[in-house]
Amino acid sequence: MADQLLIKLEKQRDEVESLHQIVTNVIQYGTDIGALKAENTFLKEENKKKDEQFQALMKKLEEATTGIQTLTTKVDELTTTVGELTPKIDKLNTKMKNSLKTQGDLINKVEEARQRWVNRCIALINQKRGIHNPLRSVDPSNVGVDVETTGEAVKKLETMKKGELDKVASQVGVPDSLIATNNMGSTRAIVEAIIRAQL
Repeated sequence: MADQLLIKLEKQRDEVESLHQIVTNVIQYGTDIGALKAENTFLKEENKKKDEQFQALMKKLEEATTGIQTLTTKVDELTTTVGELTPKIDKLNTKMKNSLKTQGDLINKVEEARQRWVNRCIALINQKRGIHNPLRSVDPSNVGVDVETTGEAVKKLETMKKGELDKVASQVGVPDSLIATNNMGSTRAIVEAIIRAQL
């Protein structure tokens, strides 16, 4: 009797252990399923992001294609325009070649005008500094300014007083010792410095 009871208890113990293993497996399966669901959700979101990125790239590609087509049309139009302009440019080149002498004359006149402006500056500064001796003309290439710039210098010099003139000369880098020297050589230096600074 006792042996039968013992056998029965051992059998029940084996069944309990088997059930315990089944429960453990079920719990593990549940955990694995939860992890798989989470991973599946993550993958779906990633796929959605990639799809959105792909759609955005496709849109940019379409825009670029449209832009290229528009540019191609403009290039075609420009090519046509250039073709139409070529004969006109050829005619203009011919006229320019025929007018070289006129251009040379004009350049000489500009140089002469610049020379007059420079001399006018010198005369004005001489007058304001109390020097009445005429100063020989200055070579414009030594001054290095164009007619318009020198003309502006003359306009400003005309409204200056001697004190203002000395101040401007100092500002553009003329040494005080040179400003204080009241002779034609110092006048030349002041003229060139002020005009170079484009008053």
